[in-house]
Amino acid sequence: MITAADIEWITLIDKRIAWLSELARQRQDNAVRLGLGGRNEAPNDYARALSLHENGVLGEGATMIYLSPVTWNLMDMVRADFNDFIDSKTRPKMWMDLPIQRGSDPNWAYVLACREFAPRIALIGWCWGRDGMIQSNWGAINTAIDRPAFWIKQSSEAMRPMRELREYLHGKGAH
Repeated sequence: MITAADIEWITLIDKRIAWLSELARQRQDNAVRLGLGGRNEAPNDYARALSLHENGVLGEGATMIYLSPVTWNLMDMVRADFNDFIDSKTRPKMWMDLPIQRGSDPNWAYVLACREFAPRIALIGWCWGRDGMIQSNWGAINTAIDRPAFWIKQSSEAMRPMRELREYLHGKGAH
């Protein structure tokens, strides 16, 4: 379980935000070029799909900074975002839950990031897929904006502080 004291804040500088925005556009252009449609009921129209990429890259950028050094799979939309087992999920509001889509790998770590106070990005916490992908977490919270997924509440025992993921990657006491 996580608390407000466990949240890690990363401030993205203007150059990083511009680079992340370009990365989002390149990802969407690449998806169109490869004929990849939205997965898990994601939108297929260019503008709405691009907005999902723009949202996601802010959390990925903050996650990369916090967990560095890591390998960032920048353009691969099938593999995990980092080190082949860490996936960052960015939400627009601090109170929102961590989504894990159907068919996701239960052996991956899923990070909950929030862009509500961008350029300050909140890394709220993370959980192993196997701990969050349980039937009681399945559904759609708000069908107007959310796709069906496993929704892990921030108050869930499955959620862990970000420092534990960094220690898992780099050893005890990693800063």
